[in-house]
Amino acid sequence: MIPRAEVVVSIGTYHLPFDRLVDWVDTWAEAHSEVSVLVQHGVSRPSRHAQNVAMIPHAYLIETYAAARVLVLQGGAGGVMDARAVGAVPILVPRSPEFNEVVDFHQLEFALLLREQAVVHVAVSEEELHSLMSRALAGDVPTRATDLTPSPGVRRVLSRLDSLAAEVARSGVPPARRGRLRRAAARAMGTPPHQRLDPETASEQPQGQAVHGQTDR
Repeated sequence: MIPRAEVVVSIGTYHLPFDRLVDWVDTWAEAHSEVSVLVQHGVSRPSRHAQNVAMIPHAYLIETYAAARVLVLQGGAGGVMDARAVGAVPILVPRSPEFNEVVDFHQLEFALLLREQAVVHVAVSEEELHSLMSRALAGDVPTRATDLTPSPGVRRVLSRLDSLAAEVARSGVPPARRGRLRRAAARAMGTPPHQRLDPETASEQPQGQAVHGQTDR
């Protein structure tokens, strides 16, 4: 049985640890012991001041997201899609290559693009994260989406992501990974399926199936 909590923090299933996020959450959780916090920590260290689970099966993950008052996620595309599926507006903390948490800055790029469309909140410092968590619990920043229809900026974001995909393609990354940011942003912002499929990767495994291997979900 996966425990429920008011604040749910998901590190995802990526193969590199994200202890920095756990440290930031621990500082906040220690100061707010009255709030229940659940950390899905993956390969990162467990939290010292919250409930812990290494991995959560996808079906239970969705239920946990839906029941939470506040979601804190790494900046991966899969987590944003799952949050969007339950109508949540998550707080994203992007991994950084400067701390050997990820190979490049794609999570930061992705998070900032989605923040422009009011799909997510973004914290790039411990102070920003603590402020957003407290304000979200107080009801001062939105944690639930009120309109899931595409915003006017969707096409601009998708165009930017196409450019990023082209840059990645020139670096020799396999096609299956090139279109993930574009498709993820489209799905996260509610773009209809016929607008978000990438012909190179349309045969990829659909969302909702088990995730295996290294991913930044």
